[in-house]
Amino acid sequence: MELEIILQEAKTNGAHSESAFRSLYDKTVDKVFLYILRRTGNRQEASLITQDVYVSLWKSLNRFQYDGDAQFYGYLF
Repeated sequence: MELEIILQEAKTNGAHSESAFRSLYDKTVDKVFLYILRRTGNRQEASLITQDVYVSLWKSLNRFQYDGDAQFYGYLF
């Protein structure tokens, strides 16, 4: 699924739609983790920070207004 569709599903079904959030996570987690790993140089720390990123996203997704993939990744990072 495209990010826009996944985000719309999460918002339509509520920010806590587990299936939509899981799709969003699956589509983006590798990019987020690798970015953080490059910045920290530590896999364990990168894993913990990645988890924090997705907890924050879970809490704030209902306030996010999609305006393109680049804008979403800017929001995510």
